Amino acid sequence: LDKERLSEIAKVVSIPLVLHGASGISDEDVADCVSRGISKVNFATELRVAFTDACKKLYIEKPETFDPKAYGKVGMAAVKKQSDSLSGEYKKEVPMRELLLGVDIGTSACKIAVFAKDGTVKATGTGDYQVYYPHPGWAEQNPEEWWEAVCDAIPRVLVKGNISPEEIKGIGIDGQSWSAIAVDKDGNVLTNTPIWMDTRATDICEEFNEKIGKDKIFELCGNSLQPSYTTAKIIWYQRNLPEVYAKTYKILQSNSYIAYKLTGVMTQDLSQGYGLHCFDMRTGTWNEEMCQEFGFSSELLPEIHACHEVIGEVNEKAAKESGLAEGTPVVAGGLDAACGTLGAGVIHSGETQEQGGQAGGMSI
Repeated sequence: LDKERLSEIAKVVSIPLVLHGASGISDEDVADCVSRGISKVNFATELRVAFTDACKKLYIEKPETFDPKAYGKVGMAAVKKQSDSLSGEYKKEVPMRELLLGVDIGTSACKIAVFAKDGTVKATGTGDYQVYYPHPGWAEQNPEEWWEAVCDAIPRVLVKGNISPEEIKGIGIDGQSWSAIAVDKDGNVLTNTPIWMDTRATDICEEFNEKIGKDKIFELCGNSLQPSYTTAKIIWYQRNLPEVYAKTYKILQSNSYIAYKLTGVMTQDLSQGYGLHCFDMRTGTWNEEMCQEFGFSSELLPEIHACHEVIGEVNEKAAKESGLAEGTPVVAGGLDAACGTLGAGVIHSGETQEQGGQAGGMSI
C-alpha cells in the first residue's frame, strides 16, 4: 500500500475516495488511510469493525466512514459466528466474560447499558423515538418504534464495548410507567399507546371514582384512580376504539412489550401492577370483582411475574433483529422508578430515593 501516493491523489481529486479490499491491510494502515484522505472504507466482512481495536476506535470516532448498508443492521451473533473461521492477526481473542445487559424504555429515548456483575459499566448507548400529541391532553407513542430503537442501539453498544453477544448472560428491562399497549394474539400492536402524561381519560376517572368509590379503589391497590394510569386507558379503548378493543388479546406495559419482542412471552411485572386498579396489593394478583366493577375482563391482563423472574429466552427472530445471542435469559423487569430505587440501594425501611427526568418522583 503506497500511502504517500494516496496522499498525493487525495490532494488533487475532488471526488470521494473509497478504500476497497481493506481486509488485506493492517488496522493501523486502515486508520492511516482515512487520515490521508480516504472518505469511505469497504470491508469484505464487518468483522474488522467489530473485533479489532484500531477499526473499532475509528468506527466510534468517525462512523460515517463505514457504509451503513454493510454495517448498520449487521447481526452481531452472525458476525461472531463468522469470526470463528478467521485466524491470524485479524482474529482478536477476547476472554469470555459474564455480563448483564439493561434496557430502559424512557419517554424520549431508550437507554442500553452493559454491566459486569460487580456493577462496572462496560458500554452504554441510546436510541431515539418520538412522542405524538394528536389532540390537546393526549400524549402517545408507537411501541414498535421503541423496539426499532432498541435493535438499533444494542449492536452499537456491543461494538463500543468490544462485547460478544455470548458474553451477555442475562437481560433486564425497565420502562416508563402505565402504558396500555393493546396487542392481538400474534403480538401485533393495534394502536399507539397513551403514555403516563396522557389525560384523555379524565372524565372516565371521575365517573368510576363516583361509581365505585375512591376509598374502595385505594383500599385494594393502594393507588388513586387517575388518567395517567392504565385502568382508565383500557376503558377509553372500549368506548372510543371498539374495533381495537375487540381485537385486543392482552394489555402490555413498556418493559413487558420489549420482553415480549425478545422472548415471545406476554407478561406483567409486579412493580407496575398498581397502575391497574384491579391489582390486589396484598396478594399480588388480579381481583376479579374489581375487574367486573370496571367493566373489563381479567383475561386482558397477562400473568403477573416477580421483576427478577426469568420469563423466557431471546428467540431466533429477536436475535437476528437485535444482535443478541439466541437463548439469552430475559427477566420480567419493572417500573423505571422501582428499578432506579433498587439501583440506588434504597432497600430498607425509611430510606428514600428522589429522581428527575421527564417527571420527578420520590420512592420511600
